[in-house]
Amino acid sequence: MLHFDKLINLTNNIQMLHEIFQENKLFLIGGAIRNLLLGIEEQPKDLDITGVGHPDMLRENIDKEKYSAFRTEKYGTITVIPEKGENKEKNKTQYELTPFRSEDDYTDNRHPDIIQRSDNLIDDSKRRDFSINSLYYTQIAYESENIPAENKENPDNETLIKYLEKDGVLFFSNLKLLIVSNPNIIEKLVNQGEVNPAIVQYLLNTTKTLHHYNDNKQNQQKKNNTATKFLPKKAPLQILIDPNHGLRDMLTRKIIAIGTAEKRFQEDALRIIRAIRFTSVLNQQLKNKSDNTKITLFDIDKTTRLAMKKKVSLVNNIAKERIKDEITKSFGKGSGFVFTALADELGLLPIIFPALHKTKHNDQPVRYHPFDTYAHTILTLYHLEKINTNYLVRLAMLYHDTGKPEQYAAYSSNPDKNEIRKILGGELNHRVSGPKIAKKEFGALGFSKKETQEIMRYIAEHHTPGEILMAREANRTKKLRKLYSDGGFERVNNLLDITIADRQGQYNPLQNSRDFSDVEELRNILVELKDKEGQFTSKDLAINGQDIMKEFTLPAGPQIGELLNKAFLRVANNIAERNQKKVILKYLQTLIK
Repeated sequence: MLHFDKLINLTNNIQMLHEIFQENKLFLIGGAIRNLLLGIEEQPKDLDITGVGHPDMLRENIDKEKYSAFRTEKYGTITVIPEKGENKEKNKTQYELTPFRSEDDYTDNRHPDIIQRSDNLIDDSKRRDFSINSLYYTQIAYESENIPAENKENPDNETLIKYLEKDGVLFFSNLKLLIVSNPNIIEKLVNQGEVNPAIVQYLLNTTKTLHHYNDNKQNQQKKNNTATKFLPKKAPLQILIDPNHGLRDMLTRKIIAIGTAEKRFQEDALRIIRAIRFTSVLNQQLKNKSDNTKITLFDIDKTTRLAMKKKVSLVNNIAKERIKDEITKSFGKGSGFVFTALADELGLLPIIFPALHKTKHNDQPVRYHPFDTYAHTILTLYHLEKINTNYLVRLAMLYHDTGKPEQYAAYSSNPDKNEIRKILGGELNHRVSGPKIAKKEFGALGFSKKETQEIMRYIAEHHTPGEILMAREANRTKKLRKLYSDGGFERVNNLLDITIADRQGQYNPLQNSRDFSDVEELRNILVELKDKEGQFTSKDLAINGQDIMKEFTLPAGPQIGELLNKAFLRVANNIAERNQKKVILKYLQTLIK
């Protein structure tokens, strides 16, 4: 059952819209409605709005003292943000209003060449991407006594779908919620963007599908049988309009393109990636909110999926920055594993993650990795997501072995031990080549320099915790202190998570993949260093380059940096006794001689 009782949470938003635009012919639309009904949000932070009107006239009505408002020049979307004072504190929601319109001719597979203003809700709904995103919600003043319901039990999903498809009208009396899905009735109900009160009254008088919504989960928690109460007599009448069977598809957990699927993706190829993102994010949010292991998750409808696969090459025409937004949302709020697996199924990897695609069929030593580099990679990502939510760490995991195809290609000539050492010590080592690959590909996707450098750093260091564990136990704290000094607590902690996931993705027959006690011991040492010493960096060193040049009469140059680094490494092992200017200079004197 969907959470129809959550829709009343939008009352303040509806009131705010009337205040902002001085207009009643407005509907909330899209993700906010979907997420409330699915129970994954209580109060949306961003709201999409639609309705009748010209953007310039709607914007003219906004009080610029209270609200910051701007519009995109071509497409007419108005973004409104509370500017200051009471409004900013009371309502931090961002609103985006795009008036009713119809669209045609998408020569760039992203933006419509022809836009026509409309006053017809059905026409507006046909231009949208997926059915679950095309639910329209509004409220109207309607005082009434409580309307008795024929059935005080919630209709099951099958019955609810039957009502909506057969009768096209459903009313939950205690929620004062009227749901309309029949297009013919919608045309009469919403005339030129305004709800017709006479049609509302007619529907309430004649509907046979009258129910009393009952929040079963809430009742179980209260351990009583009291159904969800009636809203107050003066509460507004809620109206939910479903012209594209979005409620049915939410109940059956299907991502379905509106109208002809191929046409939707021909119009806007970004919708191909958005479908994957919705699957990734919505399923993760459903799992996060549910304590039921048998929860039903979303899948992409077969017809929609086949159309996506057929039109996948059109993604090449999309600005990479737009793709980056979908990737970031999927890896940050959803499951990167799901996103990558579905992208692979559709043939998207060569377009968005080309280096990852090249790891397919790149075989590794069977005793360590009994499958190719790609399979290992997505398995490590699957395990990492259980312990780490940082999207940059997850993306680093996705690319941590992208340098292996070139490294392993160098092994094909059966190199001897000395030649192997050269490979591992040179540019072909995947820890060296991997960061460069990531810099090129994530840079091309529009990731910032800071984001890209963070991904590169994790890739370059992903073996470092394992190397520390291979050192003598007496030296582990020393080596970990150096890593902590260079990277900081959070970054090292993330590297330990990567180490665990990397092991789990190996399925090494000679290793107990469930024993991470050694890695956790490193984590304990890290916490102890943080608590007792804090992060010691080169800035904390008791001397600087000027001190060295003055003491030893040396010119500025690389030698100064090398001496500072050696001083830092020595001091970091015993900060309390060694981080003194005289002690450091005495040590450097031995090196210069």
